[in-house]
Amino acid sequence: MVLAALMVPTELTLPAGPDATTLDAVLRPLLVLAGQAALDLAGQAKPERKADGSPVTVADRAAERILAEGLAQAFPEDGIEGEEGARRSSSSGRVWVIDPIDGTDAFTHGLAYWGPTVARREHGRTTAGALLLPRTGDYWFADTLAGGELAAWHNGLRLAPLPDRPPHRGATLFVPSRLHHVATVSWPGKFRCLGSTAAHLALVASGGGHAALVGPSPAWDTATGTALIQAVGGIVRTLPQGGLVAGRRRAVEHLLAPHTLQVHGNPLTDLH
Repeated sequence: MVLAALMVPTELTLPAGPDATTLDAVLRPLLVLAGQAALDLAGQAKPERKADGSPVTVADRAAERILAEGLAQAFPEDGIEGEEGARRSSSSGRVWVIDPIDGTDAFTHGLAYWGPTVARREHGRTTAGALLLPRTGDYWFADTLAGGELAAWHNGLRLAPLPDRPPHRGATLFVPSRLHHVATVSWPGKFRCLGSTAAHLALVASGGGHAALVGPSPAWDTATGTALIQAVGGIVRTLPQGGLVAGRRRAVEHLLAPHTLQVHGNPLTDLH
């Protein structure tokens, strides 16, 4: 059996954050339920292709139902926009965007970097979000504090500001899996692709990389991760070729410099 072979516990347990906000008490158990539902369906989740060519499984749909119903119950005035079709209008000006499994390809191949993510959007800005990786138990959470400041946590611990060192030989840049088909990048360190845009961004926020390059993506892929990066002093910039770069300031500035990113032909599309 897949779960037993990978030594995955049947019940996920996550550390409680000592100074996380009350919103975390809603989102954390909700993402655990969605993640557990996906784990339970892992052996029977055969991918189908949607109209845009991206994969979807019964696990994506089951996880989205859990997340959409839970958010609607907890925040009845807020809207909902889910990748797999969940929709609810907003009377509050707030909308929750949902990706029930960011990294569906990784999920269907038995890899570790995938999971449910949700983010609260207000007037075009992300004000809160969360991401869970069920295979590893890693959990990230961002929220806006009373003074308007974004704060971020990883596994219950408040994240400190990122050191702003220039990229070097050991620096990691997270990239889309098909980047080599459409572009070349001048980068002094390592390229990594783990299969999940949300995980790439979250790992940058918690110090696992210097920056992430992301192709054109909907908000449910990027909203939580970019909020996490901004909460720890990183920056997010759009690319003229499409997509965005996010991470430590000097790493992002390096990627935006002339001739660093060379796109061959079409903009950065179909990179997931």
